[in-house]
Amino acid sequence: GVHAIHGVGFSRPWRIDRLESDGASLSLDLPEDGHWPFGGRASQHIHVQPDCLQLRLAVQAGDTPMPAVLGWHPWFRKPDRLLFAPAAMYPRDGEGIAVLPCVDPAQGPWDDCFINHREVTLVSAGQRLRLRADTDHWVVYDGAAHATCVEPQTGPPDGFTLAPTRLQPGQQLELRFELRWEIDNGDDPAGVTVT
Repeated sequence: GVHAIHGVGFSRPWRIDRLESDGASLSLDLPEDGHWPFGGRASQHIHVQPDCLQLRLAVQAGDTPMPAVLGWHPWFRKPDRLLFAPAAMYPRDGEGIAVLPCVDPAQGPWDDCFINHREVTLVSAGQRLRLRADTDHWVVYDGAAHATCVEPQTGPPDGFTLAPTRLQPGQQLELRFELRWEIDNGDDPAGVTVT
């Protein structure tokens, strides 16, 4: 089958609405075509500070109700350690698609969606990158030798089928993501350390 895993906005050109020395605001009018028949509008705001990057992503339905899942797919250079303590994970079917019910987290390597209520931290070369988002769904892919993906999302992969969020006309869904870097002081928070 066909699954809406990477979404509508990742391959389309965004319009720069505002560009400042420490950030930018962008927007994307979603299509009304065979690929995405619902229309609507997506927006994102990027704010850079000396010690963090703050991202906000939103989608608003147009005149037609529509399904919605938001998220980012950032790749990071392979960390020395990944501090991650998920509460549960979605098992995958034979096609690698997340299914219900959720189960206890398995050992990696992962290409999985997790229920996670804590920040995720990547530790490398005396530095930490702390990831926080206002969601409890995170996809982690660490099967590559050179990189790890840590992806906050408002729902699981194929969320339109599995756990649909339906926006009514004019309704908005928003997700915030903060990436904060700091010098590593050697103190690990309570949680699972994955090497």
